Amino acid sequence: MRKLAIALALAGLLLLAGCLPVQSLHPLFSSQNDLVSNPFLVGRWVDADDADAKAAWEIAESKDQSYLLAVKDPDGPEEWKFRAYLVRLGQSLFLDVSIIDLGVHGKDVGVPIFALATHSFHRVWLDENSLRLRSLDDDWLKKALDEKQIAIPHESLEDNLIILTAPSQDLQKLVLKFADDTKAFSGEVHLVRSKEKP
Repeated sequence: MRKLAIALALAGLLLLAGCLPVQSLHPLFSSQNDLVSNPFLVGRWVDADDADAKAAWEIAESKDQSYLLAVKDPDGPEEWKFRAYLVRLGQSLFLDVSIIDLGVHGKDVGVPIFALATHSFHRVWLDENSLRLRSLDDDWLKKALDEKQIAIPHESLEDNLIILTAPSQDLQKLVLKFADDTKAFSGEVHLVRSKEKP
């Protein structure tokens, strides 16, 4: 059974289709002008295919045009908290997500000092009762770099992990070029607004 929160980890936001989102040292937005607010994003969201599941995404407005995203593991004591920014580039919407905290049994334990709070990027389609996300896919990026289809500053780390080191302007060019490519942005998660109150 698919579980909405199971695929979250300290490295960033993992989506249930099994893809690891690309991680970046820099955010997708280069200024506040790239950020947008949308009241539809705020609320409690559940898996469209399993609306009765215990897992839910709680999204609340925060400071500096950001949102707080909290996801609790329905089968364990962990709750992940993220800072998210809604970014509009051209006609496309993206969510820039970074982990800010980890809670266990309702107590914040923070992010380990050695953990790097990187950014992951997600293509977003949003309306009043539906939220769909696709992540910039790590496997796609590795293949595109290996085959020299793209050239963008990055570092290759242990376990075949790639971290983008490009500045925000270069990241924007990358995601805009491949915004509608379902191999580049893959692993769709479809959420619907919960009818239950948090």
